[in-house]
Amino acid sequence: MTLALLVAVSMAAAATLGATTGTKVKTEATPSLPAGHPQVEGDAQTAAGDQEDYSAMVADLENKHQRDPADLDTTLALADAYLMNDRDDEALKLYDQVLARRPNDPHAQAQSAMVWHARGDDARAHTLLDTVLARDPGCQIAHYDLAILCYSQDNAAQAREEWQRAAAIDPQSRLGRSAQGFVDLMDGKTTPQP
Repeated sequence: MTLALLVAVSMAAAATLGATTGTKVKTEATPSLPAGHPQVEGDAQTAAGDQEDYSAMVADLENKHQRDPADLDTTLALADAYLMNDRDDEALKLYDQVLARRPNDPHAQAQSAMVWHARGDDARAHTLLDTVLARDPGCQIAHYDLAILCYSQDNAAQAREEWQRAAAIDPQSRLGRSAQGFVDLMDGKTTPQP
């Protein structure tokens, strides 16, 4: 998975995971972000520490999902956790389960797009994100994920526009702050981190 995708997935999933597990979810990407990259959330952490946190989080979510498979919020959180851990097949299966019951769920569709992006099917990812945004132009996660897709396709100008849109929707949310961090970095407003 690319660094950009790891950041996107971590940020997009953090709110769902934290709300579902009742714990604070660390959202810095694994591996560590390069110098000059905006901090995603909280203090710098080691890749090993993040991996342990994600493993424990996955185990907790798997237990919760096993106890109540009908809880779609837990299903989404577990799908996000699987995606963060490069378990794409399992993530997609769970997103599909959510979409079978809530066909227009914007989170499940946007994150499914990230699975297809990770698999190298950017056309399918773009179509999914366009579908979400056609239905809900104010969907923050879809704008954020579309920025990641554009950036990975060397379309920095479009990525910047999408991150600006995501930031404007809710500047105080994790996604909004992260999106603004990317815009600031692209504008040269962010100083390198030690």
